[in-house]
Amino acid sequence: MQVLPAQREGLLFACLLEAGVRYVEGASDSLPEGTVALGRQRDGLIRHGRFLRDAQPGPSETAPETTPDLDAYLRRVADYPLAVRFALRAALGQAGDDGFGPSFAWLQRLEALPARQRADRAYDFGAGLTLAIPCGDAGLFLRGWLWDPHGAVERLTLISPYGERRPVIPHRLPLANDPVRRHFAPDGVPSHPVPTNVAAFVPLDRDPRHCLQVRLEIALRDGLTEELISPVHRLSRPQGRDALLASLPAEAVTPALLEACVYPALSALNGDLLSGKHIAETHRFGGTPASPAVSIIVPLYGAYDFLDIQAARFAFDPGIRDADLIYVLDRPEDAAVVRDRLDGLHRTYGMACRLAVCAENYGYGPTCALGAGLASAPLLLFLNADVVPEAPGWLSRLAAFHKAQPEAGVTGPRLLFPDGGLQHAGLFFSSGEQDWWVNRHYWKGFPGDHPPALTSREVPGVTGACLMIGAELFREAGGFREAYVLGDFEDSTLALACRALGRRNYYCANVVLTHQERASMALHPGHRGGIASAYNGWLQDRFWGDAIAALMADPAFAETPLSRLPA
Repeated sequence: MQVLPAQREGLLFACLLEAGVRYVEGASDSLPEGTVALGRQRDGLIRHGRFLRDAQPGPSETAPETTPDLDAYLRRVADYPLAVRFALRAALGQAGDDGFGPSFAWLQRLEALPARQRADRAYDFGAGLTLAIPCGDAGLFLRGWLWDPHGAVERLTLISPYGERRPVIPHRLPLANDPVRRHFAPDGVPSHPVPTNVAAFVPLDRDPRHCLQVRLEIALRDGLTEELISPVHRLSRPQGRDALLASLPAEAVTPALLEACVYPALSALNGDLLSGKHIAETHRFGGTPASPAVSIIVPLYGAYDFLDIQAARFAFDPGIRDADLIYVLDRPEDAAVVRDRLDGLHRTYGMACRLAVCAENYGYGPTCALGAGLASAPLLLFLNADVVPEAPGWLSRLAAFHKAQPEAGVTGPRLLFPDGGLQHAGLFFSSGEQDWWVNRHYWKGFPGDHPPALTSREVPGVTGACLMIGAELFREAGGFREAYVLGDFEDSTLALACRALGRRNYYCANVVLTHQERASMALHPGHRGGIASAYNGWLQDRFWGDAIAALMADPAFAETPLSRLPA
């Protein structure tokens, strides 16, 4: 019987990583199970690396040095081939337990392997992966492009940092101005039969929130493969949400894209962001009324000049002094600016108010909900900062009207544009413009004194720019739904929820304010040119489409409604 020589093995390097994980390199005659091959030495031994938990035994020989330093590991592997570094990264992800995710994400940021795309015009093939956004515990949203005029691509496979492989089903995004076509075919040759821009949502089983850099394997018909590398994801959760929204232009939106790609990504990403929503800081300017009749909640984002105008009107209105005035800032980086501004307005006008600062940018609905949680009055009024009263006494008259209506749900006043045109006389739902119901305002753009708009009546809903509701009913109806992103359709959904509880919604024609529509919304990067409004409208239709159809079948709620006076 032949006697085999004993296995030779030596330890070349070791360092301690976070969370009790060690990296060790050794050399041996063969590749041990669970290790990554690093190369072959001059003496013929195979160099290999592996990650060990504290309880796992390592090679028996003494290491030249043991360095408890993550930087030591990064320096050690810096010159290894990319394939080896990705293999080591996957092995590290597998070695860590569930609590290792944040350290694993931090390593991906520090290591930051270079992104890779294929954009050489000399070839009739190209591809790039521009975004890979973690979406909570659900998966990843991908945005990229694929130039494949001859249909050479057979399949796409995502490879996560943990080594998990998942098929990718791309959704084509038709763009009127396509930079990929301009790059590869400036003269129109060759033609490309399908849109080149793509998006996808890829569900993952293993810790997608800490997958910050991924690979996309492209299998071609001839058996060859191409591999793309995404940039390292460095965005906060609000920034990731905004980047996702901005990456999908409104012209590319279809129900199929929203259902299969956008909804699973955004619902998970937004839900993850809002799961820990809270107020980071509060400030008080003056005293709060002991027993206010109304709590006014003013969400703020970006447009603060309106505060001066609004405060000047509030200051000379005795009814406001008896209200609980709460400003809720949804842009925490502006906290010092807004705090100083409100302090100055308090010193100038004696206007008492509170400021609550959100910990992150949550959007209109969650911001208002956090403000409602601070309110002390039995009635809530949600008021945009760009809504300005026309005359004193408006708040008490609106509250009196609301209390007088039978089974009141939400109530809203008449709103005018700065030029005197009608901005809001109640909200209704319109079909045929999109593949889902959309929100519209009665007689929007008509003269502010358009006769039908001078009659108070029951309406399907009212705008959130100035919306009154009982505090208990607000909670019973579920508040503003957090499924929507940034802002839009929370007001109409609240009105629908009130109707589902047997309540009725009212328009008050005799209370008039001026509204500079969407002044703050236009400043938000997630709204500019993106799909937030389309997504929210589709989502409302998904939840409430049948109820809306039944409601709008009533002739009293048609775009030019029959007169319906409250009893």
